[in-house]
Amino acid sequence: MVSQYEKFGNLILVQKQTTNDGEEGDSSFSLRFLLGQRDEVLEIYAKELAERICGSSDKALLLAICLKEKSPQTFLQILEGINQVCVW
Repeated sequence: MVSQYEKFGNLILVQKQTTNDGEEGDSSFSLRFLLGQRDEVLEIYAKELAERICGSSDKALLLAICLKEKSPQTFLQILEGINQVCVW
């Protein structure tokens, strides 16, 4: 959960998809907005967060993102926070 409002905001389901040959470097993510409106900036954030959190795992990730400010500086702070509490 990434929030500046102390609410869930958009719920985004992120699933890793690999190519037919199964090579690790050729993976992408499919996004499905379960709650909230589709937002291009949040799509970018969700893919980057999934890459950092899921890594090589094929498990799905459910993200809750609710931000006041969607600037690059804010996102860098989010990534720093994610790296500090890396429990996966």
